[in-house]
Amino acid sequence: MNDIHSLYHHYEKDTPPFRTLTALPVEQAKAVVRAGLTGNPRFDVDHYLQLRYDRDKILREKFLAIGGKPTRAAPVYFTL
Repeated sequence: MNDIHSLYHHYEKDTPPFRTLTALPVEQAKAVVRAGLTGNPRFDVDHYLQLRYDRDKILREKFLAIGGKPTRAAPVYFTL
């Protein structure tokens, strides 16, 4: 039995919804991540973004493999 009743998309109040970091070119995504950092000098932006882009690519490939027809190059995340 599935108890899922709600789907949520979290976004900043002053920005439009349904935007995703990995839809941006890498250099632009780096600038966005760096602008949002709150003082953690050990945070590796390059490693973080490489993981994000790689995982989004895998997610898209798996979606296509099961017959999905995505209309966007990068997925938009939701929580249940």
